[in-house]
Order: sequence, then C-alpha cells, then structure tokens
Amino acid sequence: MLPINQVIITGKLASEPKQIDSNGTQLYLFTMASVGPTGRFVFPPILAAKLPDFVAYKPDAKMDGQPTLTVIGWVRTVNADVDLVDEVLRLARRAKVPGKIMQRLQAVLGKLDPPRTVPRVVVDIFAEQILPGGEWI
Repeated sequence: MLPINQVIITGKLASEPKQIDSNGTQLYLFTMASVGPTGRFVFPPILAAKLPDFVAYKPDAKMDGQPTLTVIGWVRTVNADVDLVDEVLRLARRAKVPGKIMQRLQAVLGKLDPPRTVPRVVVDIFAEQILPGGEWI
C-alpha cells in the first residue's frame, strides 16, 4: 500500500528545469503539464535531487513536442510567510484584473508600513524517480 502522500503523475515538461537552493541542498525545479481530475490542465511544481538526461526542455517546441515524463514521488508541503503585497498582486494577476486597477492596487499596497506578511502553504511534488514516457492524452 502506498503512503497517503505518494503520487505518480504523467505529463509533458512545461518549463526549463532550474537549479535552486533549498535549505542548503541543491535541487532542480520544473513544472509539468498534466491533466487533472476535472479534465483541465494542471501545472504542479516538481523538485528533484537529480535530473536524467531525457528531462530536456525544448524552448522552440509546443507542448506536444516536449518530452513525456512519469514522476514517482511524494507531495511536500511547507508553511511559508509571503509578502502581502506580492500575494495580493499575484492573485489579482491570476484573476486577470485590468491594468489600471493593478496600478491602483500597487499604489495603495505600497503605502503599507511596515511591510506585512501572510501565511501560505506551498505545495510541490518531490520526485524520487523520473521515468521517460507514459500515457499522454
């Protein structure tokens, strides 16, 4: 039986892998395009200690031209404090708020003193194994 936070996800490489520092450990971060339970695309962030050679993003290729990957890993959650201004603006962009309202939001939020933070749970998938191929739509 798999642990409750174990995942197996198949999808297309959606971003160029970047090397990041995670509490003193060098990890690779990339996103995958996968089809969620509602039939819509989801783009989970994937962290990996090592990347196989076949995990190579092709910047000029469309999604169908990207490699298909199957990731076996576990869901990782981290409690973080994020800047209130950054979080509100991120959510406004996601909601496609018009440019003039965004500018007004930035002006109003820029007057906050001292800077404020809000708690947020960051969720990603830590890959234990990355395999080539898999079932793609």
